Amino acid sequence: MAVAALGVLMGRGHRPCGMEESAVGQAGVRSHDDSLPESLRLDGPMTASTRVPITVLLTVGDQAELVTPMRGPKDPMRVPAADIARDVGLAADDLAGRKLTAVMEGERLRDFRLADEK
Repeated sequence: MAVAALGVLMGRGHRPCGMEESAVGQAGVRSHDDSLPESLRLDGPMTASTRVPITVLLTVGDQAELVTPMRGPKDPMRVPAADIARDVGLAADDLAGRKLTAVMEGERLRDFRLADEK
């Protein structure tokens, strides 16, 4: 609830694990946000099993706010911090600032890994 309230106060709707309609392009998913640093941009088109780079901005309550190739820091993607913590073997409180990768499936992320893991 606190995360939803924060999203409303910041002018964003609350979508826990998906992307806003503005992030969807003709092919279903926007390839990248042009305002992102080069390190977070994709080299080619996304496929059903594309592993994407992610930065965890912060955690609020039970949610983590993520910068992805499709979502910049002004409109981060929100996912349950416990899902990420379970996949990478860290406490949810230790996620902020971490560089990760995950598999993008449609509008969802799965199989989170620390960026230095293959």
